[in-house]
Parts: sequence; C-alpha cells; structure tokens
Amino acid sequence: GKTVRGQVISVQRSSVYDQKSDCHLLFVSRSSGSSVKSFVDQMTRQGVVTVGEGVQFVRYGGMIGFTKKNKANAAPGKVRVGFAINVDTARRAGVQVSSELLKLATVVESGPKR
Repeated sequence: GKTVRGQVISVQRSSVYDQKSDCHLLFVSRSSGSSVKSFVDQMTRQGVVTVGEGVQFVRYGGMIGFTKKNKANAAPGKVRVGFAINVDTARRAGVQVSSELLKLATVVESGPKR
C-alpha cells in the first residue's frame, strides 16, 4: 500500500460479513443490504470508523454518510457531495471528530432507540 505520514494505507475489498477488526475505516456500500446494521454496531464497538451512503446510514448507527446536495444555481448534472456524521456513534467508538469537520457536516445526534 501507499504510505501517508508514516502510515501504510491499504485498501481491501471484502464481504460485509467478514470480521474486519484489523481495519481502522470501513466503507459499507448501499448494496450491502439491510442486515448490515448489527455488523456496523459491532465495528463501532471495536473503534472502527464506519462510512456509508446517505443520511439513513448515519441514522441507523453508521458514523459518516456521504450525501448528494443539489445547488439551485449549479449547472445541470452537477451534484455537490456532502456528508453527515453521527456524533453519538463516533463517541461510542472512541473517535474524536474535530469541530472544523463538524462545521462542514450535517450532524446527527442519535439514531433510533435499540
């Protein structure tokens, strides 16, 4: 893998059901299905940053969800990418999110009760 600031960056593709406790960040694609919630909860307990697609991913326990933002004055076909952060999930995972990053994000305080 590539080295950034002394850390080796490695990208691996795997099934969502693999136990990836050795990773620091896990991207969960939308196609992973609805049974992904318990897996994401498990990764959160292990301190893994979970990233997915959409605010719904964040509302149901994911840490960061990429979103599409349509600007009223943007050229046709142009979409801006934003993101939402579940601060409760980050806290449970022991991840500190900088105030600068939170200023750019849509902040989600908590998901549904478990």
